[in-house]
Amino acid sequence: MSIYAETIDSVVAKEPTLTAFGLGVFDQSRLTGPERKKKFDDDRAEMYGSECEQQFMQACRFLAEVAPIATFNSRRTSYGLKHVCERWAGRYISNGMLIAAAIHSGFKWRKVNWDSPNVVFNISERSLKTLRP
Repeated sequence: MSIYAETIDSVVAKEPTLTAFGLGVFDQSRLTGPERKKKFDDDRAEMYGSECEQQFMQACRFLAEVAPIATFNSRRTSYGLKHVCERWAGRYISNGMLIAAAIHSGFKWRKVNWDSPNVVFNISERSLKTLRP
């Protein structure tokens, strides 16, 4: 098993609903149980692919440039933050891989609401505003 796969395994152990999409799967309330399970399994397997590995590595580099704070930053969800990361990195980053990188990097996270794939983190808004690509 690769170091990357072990890293993703450790992140998934902390957040069992994590997929490349985010938490859970897209439009999960409209899927049947078997459809939801298949989509979840497919989205989870995608996290172990080389494209997601590159996204994860880039997101980790991005997150090394921002500072943690004591409270959650409710101004930006993981989805909004992934767009900041994409502009900084100059490439696509999935919501799930941004979340995985933040968990791995030691940030605290909290789900936005029960049916959302997004989370908020304890990331300083000030440090986000001073980023340079």
